[in-house]
Amino acid sequence: MLKSISLFRSGKNHSFEKLVLQPRPERADLIDKPASFAEAQRVISSKPTKPQQKKSEPLNLESKSSTELTKKLNTELGKARNVKNYGKVIVALLAEAERKPKQFDLVHLSCFFNKLAKALRPGCDFTKLNQVEKEALAGLSRKAIDFLAGNDRTNGQTIACLMYGFEVLPAELRPDFLVALQKKIPSIADFTGQGMGNALYGLQGMSEVPPELLRALAAKIPSIQDFTGQGIGNALYGLKSMKEVPQELLRALAAKVPAIVDFKEQEIGNMLIGIRNLEKIPLVLIRALQSKIKAMDQLSGQDTAKYLSLLKSIERKNKPDQAQRSLFFPD
Repeated sequence: MLKSISLFRSGKNHSFEKLVLQPRPERADLIDKPASFAEAQRVISSKPTKPQQKKSEPLNLESKSSTELTKKLNTELGKARNVKNYGKVIVALLAEAERKPKQFDLVHLSCFFNKLAKALRPGCDFTKLNQVEKEALAGLSRKAIDFLAGNDRTNGQTIACLMYGFEVLPAELRPDFLVALQKKIPSIADFTGQGMGNALYGLQGMSEVPPELLRALAAKIPSIQDFTGQGIGNALYGLKSMKEVPQELLRALAAKVPAIVDFKEQEIGNMLIGIRNLEKIPLVLIRALQSKIKAMDQLSGQDTAKYLSLLKSIERKNKPDQAQRSLFFPD
């Protein structure tokens, strides 16, 4: 081992104090005690042991009241960022519903399904839930059906949130859910324009919906006074997978279009996407949309022509007689 260093500069001898080489802390055992070459080589080449990751703790939503459960549920759903996080919430919510059924109600379920749908549509794939989580989701869906079929009072916002989250429900339970909704909706008197838009928007993946359910919703539309362009756009967009819907639903929505002054281009696009597959559309709806497209200042001439052309192709598919067509799209 090196004991000292001598440095010669300008003919002078400068001796440094004894320099002792210090071992690296993690290899101190090689210096402190004799070791064979093989042992020394093993220690030097070994990698530090990685600390074991803590096992994921199950989520606990235990609450003393319904209000506390609502706050906890909103907090956990707000923090969830992936299927794994949502899976924990699903299992925990079912556990709490079974632990204290009296403080668990349809409001919790509407909040739950609404938030899951908002995660689903940007691409959160709930088919990747594990088996326990899938069974828990089915259990919560059955509870929603039971609540709807019961005599519990509810309101338009709760129904709208439930319907907005319709796509999250297991496919095998959707028919029962729709039947339960059909029976509950006639008793609801406080739908808003946004709520009705969200309710119909939730049906966007359905090619067939009981016409009685759509008629029940249509009957609520005339009394709604706060429709916006977004509400009408969402409502019609929700019909995009259907080929046939009750005419009274389309007429009720058409009657709301003239009074709306805040249509945006995306909302017009959503409406046209929503109705393009329908086999029969009342001309009163086509006329109302045509008028709004022509009146939109934010559209360029090219965009206006594009939307009118698309609307004309939709109208022609309905094949009204030539006299009626010439009223709206004269050649």
